[in-house]
Amino acid sequence: MKNHSFFSGKFNPKSMGIEYTETKTGVKAVFIPKPEYISYFDVVHGGLMSAILDDAMAFSINILGIKAYTAKLEVKFVKPLIVEEKYFVRADILRRRKSFITTEGVIKDFSGNIFITSSAIFIPV
Repeated sequence: MKNHSFFSGKFNPKSMGIEYTETKTGVKAVFIPKPEYISYFDVVHGGLMSAILDDAMAFSINILGIKAYTAKLEVKFVKPLIVEEKYFVRADILRRRKSFITTEGVIKDFSGNIFITSSAIFIPV
């Protein structure tokens, strides 16, 4: 399956270049937000971070060869992300059924502090 994602797409020349590594239950990646991702006061735009988590959760499904789209996405912002800091992105499949797949995602710093959590329901196509 070719990945054209704006965030992780190897076939998208404008991709942000996030490189996921497969885990037992999903994917993980390292992400360093650039200054151009600022919303205000050196804080990374929350919508961008929501989309990155959505991408990671979708990627955790796509690596299994399953095409699916996001039906529901919930995001909880715990702390603001600061540009040019290193963060850890992780997404895991929690439940896989014929009609839907549930996932969860998190963005942490390397000390383990949680900045954003998310959950999503995907519908296979």
